[in-house]
Amino acid sequence: MFDPKYINQVNGEANTAYISPASTPGQFGQLLWLHDPSNFDTDLSLTKIVPIKGDISLKLQGVFLNAFNHVAWTGLDTGVQDPTFGTTTGASSPRQIEIRGNVQF
Repeated sequence: MFDPKYINQVNGEANTAYISPASTPGQFGQLLWLHDPSNFDTDLSLTKIVPIKGDISLKLQGVFLNAFNHVAWTGLDTGVQDPTFGTTTGASSPRQIEIRGNVQF
């Protein structure tokens, strides 16, 4: 997620040549804005009605939540002096599939 030059390759902390806390009294340090990649989910649903006899029919439905299984990262470490800077602790929103059948009369 980050350019490798910003992370110290020896201990994983922020590379102080590029990122460091403000040390001069009366001056603001660089404002660091970190955000994760944009997240989007695609939900799909399919329905098929199968006539059985007269007014009786079978309705089959499939619902696919996050159909393409796009990852939403969680737990992004934004502490620039942390050894785990720029890492995540997990992901959420896995694909879910729901299937159901209804007999209509």
